[in-house]
Amino acid sequence: MVDRPVKVEFTGLKSLAAKYQNRQNLVALHVARAVNAGAADVQADAIIEIQTGSKTGITYNREEAENGKYAVISALNSSGERIPVAFIPTDAISNLPPEHTASAPGEAPATDTGNLVSLLVINTANPNDPNPIATVESGAPYSAILEFGSDGGKIEPRPFMGPAFDRNLPLIQAEVQKAIQKGLE
Repeated sequence: MVDRPVKVEFTGLKSLAAKYQNRQNLVALHVARAVNAGAADVQADAIIEIQTGSKTGITYNREEAENGKYAVISALNSSGERIPVAFIPTDAISNLPPEHTASAPGEAPATDTGNLVSLLVINTANPNDPNPIATVESGAPYSAILEFGSDGGKIEPRPFMGPAFDRNLPLIQAEVQKAIQKGLE
């Protein structure tokens, strides 16, 4: 037997590699679009639930105090008597209705000032990232307490982001699957 080197040459490998790189980029682009659309759906769902969902918690009344500098926030106690629960500067409630029904534990928070929904933002997925990730975040400093409750249970959870994600997850998964297929066509 004679030892001779065997030489095999492939032509077109660069164009084949480029084709698959383009395909990978196309898949990432379509997936990023689907992920971003899913994040927008979660954000919209959370906002709708906060603004229009059923609220069965305590109803608070806002009344201007006699000195005109502070508003009295009052609620009914267990005996049915209206008692003051907070005093805030009058200008802080000037555009708010005189009554507010809060959410009960387990319900999405009840909108009052609009701060919570106005601070729900989407960080979009980068279509150049092979693993595109989009997030929906709240800039309201009390969001985590509303979502998970406070230590010791003084404030019980009023989740809004987790349930919005859970309701939208099947659609997001289906759309990502479609995006992958579209990118591979």
